Amino acid sequence: DLDFQDTRQAYANKFNQNADFILLDSRIEASDDVRETPQDFRVAIENSGSTYLREVEVDETFELPFRFNRNSNVHNKIVQQQDDGVIDEFWQVGAYEREGTGIKSVGGAFKLFDDAPETSLGLDVLEHPELVLSQDLDDWVSIGDFGATAGITGNRNGNLAADDDTAGIQAAIDAAAAAGATTVYVPEGEWVLNGTVQVHGSVQHFIGLGGEILGNGTIEIVDGDADTVFIKGLRGRLTNQPSSQVEVLHNTDRTLAVEDTSGWRYRAALDETTGETLAGDLFLNNIVTGRLIVEEGQNVWARQLNIEGRFEVFDNPEFDVPFEAKIVNNGGKLWALGFKTEATGTHVLTRNDGKTEIFGNFQQSGPIVDQDGNRVPQFITIDADFSFVAGRNGFDDNPNYGSVLEIRDGEAREGRINADLYSAIRPETIASDRVIVDNGDPGFSINEVEGVLVEEFVPREGGFIGSSALFVDSGSGVSLEYEADLDPGQ
Repeated sequence: DLDFQDTRQAYANKFNQNADFILLDSRIEASDDVRETPQDFRVAIENSGSTYLREVEVDETFELPFRFNRNSNVHNKIVQQQDDGVIDEFWQVGAYEREGTGIKSVGGAFKLFDDAPETSLGLDVLEHPELVLSQDLDDWVSIGDFGATAGITGNRNGNLAADDDTAGIQAAIDAAAAAGATTVYVPEGEWVLNGTVQVHGSVQHFIGLGGEILGNGTIEIVDGDADTVFIKGLRGRLTNQPSSQVEVLHNTDRTLAVEDTSGWRYRAALDETTGETLAGDLFLNNIVTGRLIVEEGQNVWARQLNIEGRFEVFDNPEFDVPFEAKIVNNGGKLWALGFKTEATGTHVLTRNDGKTEIFGNFQQSGPIVDQDGNRVPQFITIDADFSFVAGRNGFDDNPNYGSVLEIRDGEAREGRINADLYSAIRPETIASDRVIVDNGDPGFSINEVEGVLVEEFVPREGGFIGSSALFVDSGSGVSLEYEADLDPGQ
């Protein structure tokens, strides 16, 4: 959500072919500079790598919304720039050979089923809730004032029962709620939570001020006065064993917003009778956590999500479920901008009509095989919908990079992503006003939005500029510049 004002150019990458640029829900407003020459075009975005735009408004005074600044085999996905100047969706492949993957991009979207639309899911995006802290010190309560004691006597990675601060932490929360205070904070030092504490009443902020909470206890978010509960700045134990971390149990329909927090794990409470989730919406921003499970009916928005931990169990023979995975979407909606992970295991499993949309992924993981030597898919989709834009791997030529498994109505297909956009979307999922069509032009896929079809590209007035050609769609006004030899032989 960016707003570029009074600019001749919002983004420029003229040389790095391996740079990915993703821009969502933003506006670019042109400066009022006068062109000095006819070739002095104001370009909103210029990129030599891969580009993905969605819901980006470009000021109509830009002569060129986008320029691709490199010779390569290229595939373009264009959804019209609407009358109000908003580009609904645009993506373009950059580097022909994806660094660190050992594979070459074929252009276009990668899909295992032919009827999967060449687009991202297009989930609704909400901003992370704004945290507003009280300036009245009476609204702040320290866990250190109610019996919790900083410091540990045992091994921080071992049994810390002798240092348990559960009673003191709960006493601080209860005292704050009784006084109508909004904020409970964890001062600097090491504290231990082995039991369960409940955040309730007027308390809506659980804040870390340099403190670290160890142990394997639970912070349970229950019903209270505020619609949103905030957890911010807490540090926990970074370990490959999530069961040794503090758990946050979301046991209320209130919204939970977690930010700048590491070394913890999340769980949505379920109704013991119906199995339905009791958790409200979840927002994550700049998070290092263990396994993340999204339950049916739940909405999750994540920015800068780092999943740590080893999850190696995989039932391969008949693709039985459940699989072990770092992110499991059991039927909710998960949107993520920036997803990083390390170590072995399946990264994302989406099933039970769940919807997962990821923009930007960095993997620091080597070859992944199960106990029988079978390759474990990094992304698994079972009777659900998944889309993935722009990924990288930290190890050169990883033979498992981008391995995917998709199962529809019992039919299983496997492959390896060789494009910047992977679509495991069932065609019935896409709204009727986003019907994917093909304009018959080599290298193009075009989308119909609200009945308007981008279908005819003709040279713009002025024709060729140096070695490149400028085109504009006669119906919508979308203008793009292409190098003359982008697609040899065409």
